[in-house]
Amino acid sequence: MVNKLSSVEVFEAIQTILGRLTTSAVGFTAHARQRARERQFTSDDVRRVLTRGRVAREAEWDERFGNWKYTINGRDNDGYPLAIVVAIEPEFERITVITGKDVDD
Repeated sequence: MVNKLSSVEVFEAIQTILGRLTTSAVGFTAHARQRARERQFTSDDVRRVLTRGRVAREAEWDERFGNWKYTINGRDNDGYPLAIVVAIEPEFERITVITGKDVDD
């Protein structure tokens, strides 16, 4: 089993990975791409939420994929609330966006 990260470790891992500025640092699942089209958010919105947001709840174990999922709440570039659910692989310097959803303030 992969170790669960604390809220602080999640934030630090995200900042480190995004700071590397590699094009492959953030990937989107097909589901996340579909949700982005439906909810009209962009990869720039995702980056803003990941950079400025906060870990919203306890991590959830995804049995199917064998990883922890983290929900990050923030605001998109237009100021609207947005929650991004991600899997983080610090050892591979990779963040996978699983979905995006609306959140209540």
